[in-house]
Amino acid sequence: MKLATTHQPKAGTLFNAFLPVALLGLSVMLVIGLQTKGEIARRSSLNAGIEQRVAVAKQGEKVRPQLDKLATELYQLSQSDATARNIVRKYRIQVGKPAAQ
Repeated sequence: MKLATTHQPKAGTLFNAFLPVALLGLSVMLVIGLQTKGEIARRSSLNAGIEQRVAVAKQGEKVRPQLDKLATELYQLSQSDATARNIVRKYRIQVGKPAAQ
């Protein structure tokens, strides 16, 4: 009587069950890495935009008193000058009480 022998695959056709799991893990790591890289780029872009807006706001704070002074002078001039009066009407310039500081 002959005992049953185990089937031994050829050396070139050996299948390793760990390979699909490893490939899946590598693909998940790649996707997470690409998403992280995208988020880092997006965050740095947003920070640059915020810095630009802060610079514009500071510039606006410097220009505002000059614009207020010009508008007040133009409004006062409109009491006696027709051209200034037309500009005040066209742009609806109004002068109120100065803000308390």
